[in-house]
Order: sequence, then C-alpha cells, then structure tokens
Amino acid sequence: MDFIRESVAFDQWLRTNFLPPASQLLWYKLFMLSNGAGWPEWFVVQNLDLMALVQLKNEKIFVECRKKLLEAGLITYEKGKKGSPNRYKLNSLLRYTGKTTVQTTVQTTVQTPVKTTAQTTDYYKRKENEKENINPLNPPSGESACVIREIIEYFNKRCKTEYKPYGKSSTRHINARLNEGYKLADFIAVVDKKALEWETRPDMVKFLRPETLFGAKFEGYLNQPDAKPPTPQKSKFADYKGRDWDFAELERMAEEYAERQAIGNS
Repeated sequence: MDFIRESVAFDQWLRTNFLPPASQLLWYKLFMLSNGAGWPEWFVVQNLDLMALVQLKNEKIFVECRKKLLEAGLITYEKGKKGSPNRYKLNSLLRYTGKTTVQTTVQTTVQTPVKTTAQTTDYYKRKENEKENINPLNPPSGESACVIREIIEYFNKRCKTEYKPYGKSSTRHINARLNEGYKLADFIAVVDKKALEWETRPDMVKFLRPETLFGAKFEGYLNQPDAKPPTPQKSKFADYKGRDWDFAELERMAEEYAERQAIGNS
C-alpha cells in the first residue's frame, strides 16, 4: 500500500460517506499498525490492544465500531481461534478513486466552477437525504453513537418494532438522558419494565416508543418497581377436590355399599 495515496483516498471517501468518529479512529489505528508491520496482506491484533489504542473500555461498543468498518468494506476481519488473536486486512480505498495524489491535485486545479458547484450541490442533496436518520442539529459521534444504536436495537428486539438507529426524535431524547448521566443499563431497564407492563394492554401498547420511554418521565419509569407478569385466572373448578380422588378407592366404597344393601334386604 502507498501511505500517502491511501490516506488521501480515505479523506476523500469521508467527504461523501458517514462514518462515526470512533470508527474513523479505529481505521487510522489499523492503518498505522499495518504500515508498521510492512503492509502485510493480513495482520493480527488483540481486541484489548485495539480498544486501548482508540480509548474504548466497553467491548460491545468497540465491536459496533468495527462493524461499521466492515459494513463500509474498509476492512476484512476473521475471528481468531481460541487463544489466537483476530486477523485483519485493510481493503485499499484506491479501488473507489483510482487516482494518485498528483492526479487528484491536477484535476482539482483545472476543475471549472460549474463542476465544483455541481459536486457541492450533490453533496448537500445526500446530506438532505440523511436527515431522517441523522440529527443535523446534534449528530451522534464516537461512543455516544454506538450507545444510541445499542439502545434502539435492544428496543426494537424487545418491543418488536423497527425504529431507525439515529432517528431525529429518538436521538434527541436519548442524548438528553445521556447528558444527565444515565447509562446503557438504565435504558435497558426502562425498556424491560415498560414492555412487561404495557405489551399486553391494548390501551397502552401504543405508547411503547422511544420518545415516550426516554422522555421527561424516564427517571420515574426507571425507579418504579419491577412489573410482574399477569397472573393467570383460575377456573371455578380449579380447587374441586373430587378431581384428586382415587378411583380404585371409589370402586371399593361402591362394593361395600352394595354389600350393605344386600344384607339389609335379606
């Protein structure tokens, strides 16, 4: 790999593609590790070492950041066997651009204002289309972005919904609670409590949505006692003692009764 060309290509790729800052940092660290090893096709590194390099303490968040690089096609990853570190391969970004640094510089210099304007317009059109998924006023970044995605993914799985990870309303409410000091475990606890309480109630199930659970009443929901599942109602025959009778004993009692009747009639 060419250090300068790949670095420039990554910077150009970021201009038209969204990648959380933590995932960007992870790519740079992998890039530098590959460079230090002499650009092998594959290189190995432990999760804990990478987490230390990008300053992440939560392994789930680290895995989510790595997943972003995999989804973007920037890296290839193979899980190591038991006792062995994971394997990584950097995928060259030049396949997207196919341009050298010199070519990029020359083309940028000779571009006409019309072409520059058209490219700028296309860029903002793409950003406009992303508004539904990313809050333009306070876009998630770094560890916060990974936490928000984890919360929404858990919410969708528990409540059987399909909310988008970075919907504007969901992001705004979750960010507000994160800024108040609440943690991932607090959000999961609220989802579990309210889902158990409301999912069987037709009048309340419609309120199982992020803006309701993570809104102003979040603290109250978090501190309420754990909801108990509804107790199944017993039928009126549930305590009928006759159902436990021994039929052999009933037959013996019937025979004795018949004998007594026969003796009395003789």
